[in-house]
Amino acid sequence: VQMRCSLGQRWQHNNTCQGSGMYTWQAALGKARGYFYAGHSNWRMPTIQELNTLIYCSNGKLRSFSKEGYDTVSKEVFSGCGSDTRGAYQKPTIFQTVFPNTPRRWFWSASSHTDNSDDAWVVNFDYGGDSVFNRTGDSWVRLVRSGQ
Repeated sequence: VQMRCSLGQRWQHNNTCQGSGMYTWQAALGKARGYFYAGHSNWRMPTIQELNTLIYCSNGKLRSFSKEGYDTVSKEVFSGCGSDTRGAYQKPTIFQTVFPNTPRRWFWSASSHTDNSDDAWVVNFDYGGDSVFNRTGDSWVRLVRSGQ
């Protein structure tokens, strides 16, 4: 189960999320530890595999990944939701009815990069791709609950 709003946003009476909040990777991990919301305290940052499952390509493009669950594997020139044949797609690349007002930005995962311990995996909800960022940079966060 994941939160409707990104960390730092608040659910508003007009059925949307408002606010902002960007964190370094370490600060995001710390914020998630012991975070209490909706009667639960078992919130955490998602793995890159979990975060990638939230990508929605409205043009119907199916994304596939390496066996580790990241690094988009594509036979097309374009990465993420971009497509040679399927045309345009809606941005952000996430179901807005479920996750309203999601920033079209990079979101941290809890997954470290295996080749460089200074980096961690991120997902971009603007174009629907993944990449790695230095952990000292700021990105958005969407928490998930453990034990579901």
